[in-house]
Amino acid sequence: IIIGSPETRIIKRGEKPALVYTPRSAAGPRK
Repeated sequence: IIIGSPETRIIKRGEKPALVYTPRSAAGPRK
């Protein structure tokens, strides 16, 4: 898990843990 990435913040919000392994490209449209 990369600490400091926007993905990490989403995980804390209650998103799917699989999102941590997802690249930033997938995190963009996720918003």
